[in-house]
Amino acid sequence: MRKKLARIGAAAFGGVALCAVAFAGAGAAQAAAPGAVEAGHAVVRADPVRWDFRVPGVRIFLRAHAGSPVLGLGYPGQGFETERFDWGPEYVCDNGSIATLWGYGRNLATGVRGFVPSCNLV
Repeated sequence: MRKKLARIGAAAFGGVALCAVAFAGAGAAQAAAPGAVEAGHAVVRADPVRWDFRVPGVRIFLRAHAGSPVLGLGYPGQGFETERFDWGPEYVCDNGSIATLWGYGRNLATGVRGFVPSCNLV
């Protein structure tokens, strides 16, 4: 788990750097990291990483915010493979932790693709 958290930390640091580049100029950002800046916000790209759902019934959202439609649910043991992480509004998980980083990926058991708050991934 520490390895995964270290990867997320490194990816988040890279996302902050991408955000700074994006504000310096969209053309420069795309030249520095093609495809890494989308719709005016930083997207943290990562190699696919397998996670799992922290608790039963984790909601998989269409977009990186809690008001978005729910596409499906995830359960421990199903696995969730992330393709990238997006910054989004705060989400409070049932254990009280708060996430602003949302993983976009696929539930390995059901094939449902969408966003999961990082506090619900282990």
